[in-house]
Amino acid sequence: MKSKQCRTSIQAFAVALFACIMLLPAAAFTQGRPQSGKLPPGSEFIQPGDAPSWPELKKAYDVPSKDPEVKEEDRKSLSALSIHIILTGPRGEKVPGGFLRPKAEGQYPAILLLHGLTSDKDAMLKSYGISLVQHGFAVLALDAPFHGERKSKDPDISAADTGNFAEAVREGTREYRKALDWLCARKDIDAHRIGALGYSMGAMMTVILAAVDDRVSDTVLCVGGDPIISFAPNIPEGKRDAMYSICPTLFADHISPRRVLMLNARIDDVMPATAALRLYDAFKQPKLLEWYDTNHILPAAALNRAVGWLTDKLNPAPVN
Repeated sequence: MKSKQCRTSIQAFAVALFACIMLLPAAAFTQGRPQSGKLPPGSEFIQPGDAPSWPELKKAYDVPSKDPEVKEEDRKSLSALSIHIILTGPRGEKVPGGFLRPKAEGQYPAILLLHGLTSDKDAMLKSYGISLVQHGFAVLALDAPFHGERKSKDPDISAADTGNFAEAVREGTREYRKALDWLCARKDIDAHRIGALGYSMGAMMTVILAAVDDRVSDTVLCVGGDPIISFAPNIPEGKRDAMYSICPTLFADHISPRRVLMLNARIDDVMPATAALRLYDAFKQPKLLEWYDTNHILPAAALNRAVGWLTDKLNPAPVN
């Protein structure tokens, strides 16, 4: 009975969380900034007075220093070298992932692909990975907790529950840190040219990952933002620090001087303009924010922009 009551409480909290997100107001804006040249009310990043210190936030993403444990299985592919991996995560959990690179032997820059809520690694490899490989990158994508191959068969366990969402962000980010250990040790990867591309929830994770791990250089955030920070101070005290630990605005200013590109949607009812602008405001330069006349699903033009921008910044060799 207590377990059911706890689950009901978490689900109610999730409804309240996403209700707050949905109630954030949209704002009039043009390319990269509001029309007035100033952030609209509610879009500025204001550091909460009770937020954890940077050392405390960073410590939440510490991982064991031992060598990564990864099982590799080659997969057939006509267009790329393809490997399915099972990474042992920081908590000992088995984390499925997919790795692609051009078939020719060589050393390649790499892009980490971080998927959105209820999506998975395979969707990111299909949507972004194939194009990136064609441009000369290696790519790596993992299934976050409660997603993809890790999705629970219990219908009462949902990735959208607030507790599970927070765990997916926090533990999923820590798992990418262990994946980076494996990636950087590979002879076919240029460990000095590793970027990241995250979508929605994955964009939030990308900010945190880049802030706590400087092996990540240039980042692309697709429909990213911070929908949590504005109401986090109103969360019950016992749960507040856990929610602060997944607020990307609290991590954003630790990425500079590495470059950030944000690609957001003007009519997004999942990640509203205020949430996107709040995160943009939290970044230091160099940063760039571009808008698309669409909803939370970005058009092909945004994919092309993301791939083109990463190609320009990380300069992979052309693939024959």
